Amino acid sequence: TITQNNAVWVGNTYTMKAGHQVITDAVGRIYDSGGPQGMYGSNERNSVLISPPCADSLHLILNYVSLYLDDNLTIYNGTSTSAPILYSGHSAFQRHIWASSGKALVVFSSTFQYFGDGFELVYVNNFDSGLPKAHFSLENTITGINIPFVLHTPMYRDNRN
Repeated sequence: TITQNNAVWVGNTYTMKAGHQVITDAVGRIYDSGGPQGMYGSNERNSVLISPPCADSLHLILNYVSLYLDDNLTIYNGTSTSAPILYSGHSAFQRHIWASSGKALVVFSSTFQYFGDGFELVYVNNFDSGLPKAHFSLENTITGINIPFVLHTPMYRDNRN
């Protein structure tokens, strides 16, 4: 029997572009502008807002960060640079981060002199309550007749300690 862990990726993969992007997927992978195989460029200032609907929190994994010393990756716990900083630096490997707001702003900047390998960030949204937050209501009566119903929602359990 051959077992290969982490062999299937079910989520979108993004490469940072110039300017600002908004991502609403529940699961995703984000690379610097060079993508998984290339190097990022000089004079970049890019940002991505990770904002999946119904997320109580986000689990972010920095699989790697390999930037030139003057270049920087910053992750904020919210939608703006005034939110608390979760990570700021130029080097990391397999670092786990929790964004308790359910949203994370990722900002990358590079200097004019150098370019480097970049970074890979993977994220998954979490439903801390066990169920997603829904913005709707249901009535259990239709024209005076009681109709019982059950609403089934898939649950996600995280394994935080």
